[in-house]
Amino acid sequence: MIKYLKHIYLFIFILLIILIFESCNYVKLNIHYLELSENDWIIPGGSNQRDNISKSILNISDNPTLQWYYNSDAGYPKYPLTIANNIIFSANLEGYITLSDINTGSRIGSFSVPAKSITSAPIIINNSIIFTTNGYKENFVGRYNLIEGKYKWQRQIPRCETLMIAESDYIIIATVNGDLLKINSENGDMIWNAKTQNSSEIFSAFYSSPALLKGSIFIGNDNGNIYKIDVNTGKIVKKLELESMINSDISIYNDKIFFSANNNNFYCCNETLSIIWERNLNSKTINSNCFDIDKLYIAAINGYIYCLNQSNGNEIWKYKTGGTITGSPIIHNEKIFIGSFDKNIYCLNKNNGNLLWKYQLDGRIRGGLVIWKNYLIVTSDDKNIYCFK
Repeated sequence: MIKYLKHIYLFIFILLIILIFESCNYVKLNIHYLELSENDWIIPGGSNQRDNISKSILNISDNPTLQWYYNSDAGYPKYPLTIANNIIFSANLEGYITLSDINTGSRIGSFSVPAKSITSAPIIINNSIIFTTNGYKENFVGRYNLIEGKYKWQRQIPRCETLMIAESDYIIIATVNGDLLKINSENGDMIWNAKTQNSSEIFSAFYSSPALLKGSIFIGNDNGNIYKIDVNTGKIVKKLELESMINSDISIYNDKIFFSANNNNFYCCNETLSIIWERNLNSKTINSNCFDIDKLYIAAINGYIYCLNQSNGNEIWKYKTGGTITGSPIIHNEKIFIGSFDKNIYCLNKNNGNLLWKYQLDGRIRGGLVIWKNYLIVTSDDKNIYCFK
């Protein structure tokens, strides 16, 4: 009898382990439709142009107060947050995507992936999220339906360290193996791979997130080239050879292409990849930029925020934080927001760079901040998500 009881207890224990594991890999929203609004931040960087312009028309308080925070027991990637329908979607480096209520910070649900690391916050499309992984095994891109609580599709791909381009019917993904993939967003079918479409070109790793303009993809590569690639065919239209690795994300504004190379030069090009101007910042950048009519805002590894004239690259102002900056700045009304490795959130006047306020957290800030309505959300190396209002 004791022998049988041991088997029963063992069976119950295994069943509980399975239930716990399954609960961490399943989330279902108790709604019929994920309603999106103009305030929502549904793609990291704000758009397929990576312009980091806030969608909200509400003002952030000049003296914001901490509303809530919670600890996720994991670090965060460079682009950790997207927001829609009062829900924060956060991705962490332990392979979890967590959904939280923006008003209270309470968790709505979470699930994990076998790769144990997620590239960035997911893209929100219709009732689904699409995301890529960057672990050392079992990497994939997947579309997960939040209403049904299950994957619509998954596709194995090489490790991805960059942001996707996402349109209504396709996504573009760059990998560390030098693949640039166009995938059907409805069913996960491969449409083309630029590496095979341009077999004579030698692609190295992609650590530069692509941007989209008028049917063309712009992306930098570790081989020192920046490419203009036709989105319909995957064929190279034009390339600019800089002989320096390009690890920064591409930003596009007013039909101009902005990026940084590892030679510490920042470049502005036109649609044909002819250089309009270049400026040595004495530092590289690895993020994307934000824009305001005729101004360009750059956050560099050396801890400076630069405001340059978009037309000629002339410096308008610069501000020195106390640490390295890897996250992207965001512009909201008359203010620039950025986080630094010195653990501070900075709010600057967009016109003159004067410090309006700063707030110190308990950990370094590696990723970009997100603004939704009059909420400011930020992640930190102390493994917390903070919400200010």
